[in-house]
Amino acid sequence: MTNPINYCIQKIKNEIPNEILQIAATEDLGFYNSSITLDEKLLTRVIKAYLLLDINLLTTTSRQVTLDKCIVTSYLNNSKQYEYLIEIPDDAVDGKEVTSVSYIMYNMLLPQMGMMTGNAMESAMGTLMQAHSSLNVLTANRIDVVGRNMILVNTGNINWSFMNSTMELNISPNPNLSHVKGTAIIELGKLAVLCAKQWIYNSLIIQIDQGYIRGGHSIDAIKNKIESYESAVETYYERLENWPKIGFMLDTRQYQKFIEAQF
Repeated sequence: MTNPINYCIQKIKNEIPNEILQIAATEDLGFYNSSITLDEKLLTRVIKAYLLLDINLLTTTSRQVTLDKCIVTSYLNNSKQYEYLIEIPDDAVDGKEVTSVSYIMYNMLLPQMGMMTGNAMESAMGTLMQAHSSLNVLTANRIDVVGRNMILVNTGNINWSFMNSTMELNISPNPNLSHVKGTAIIELGKLAVLCAKQWIYNSLIIQIDQGYIRGGHSIDAIKNKIESYESAVETYYERLENWPKIGFMLDTRQYQKFIEAQF
């Protein structure tokens, strides 16, 4: 099966003159290490910086997941702060990957009741009754994705109980585009080539206007080619408008539900 990222890199190399790519790779101020290959530069400066940035944004959706479906492991870190590792099962997000957490809502998020007695317990019960009457947003020192569908929550010196809590997750079919198949890969390749032209234009147009010359190529030959890439950004965004529809069809579970709903 064709790897979508490798396909995009090869399409760029097939459709853009190697001389232009080499100049852009050399002159791009984001790189100083000459040992980095052209493919690595295209991956970092074009695929990740342009294409993945937009594609993942367009295909990311939000979903609420209750924490009682998750595995929550609590511990004290080296700074004696409470941290919680939350493992989200695949079936809770339809096999997709969590890219970020918007917030955690709770109906009851209190200091552990097992540690309380007397008035403290009564106070906690009163807080519990109030919490059930309204939703609250957890304020934490840190809420980060630290692994595939694994969330790290740091609550400082407060020991929380995540009962009746819900997370608002941002999920993506696959941040590395491995879900892209069939003719969608061809469209992805066209977008990648347009991204590469944007990168080349942005990296070199000022130098070209200053009379840059390299490897025996005339200034006009280089300048004319790079100037022709000016419209790539407009064409790119026109084609990108079709990707949400393509992304929906690539989401096999959601697309199957849509088809079934038509009958």
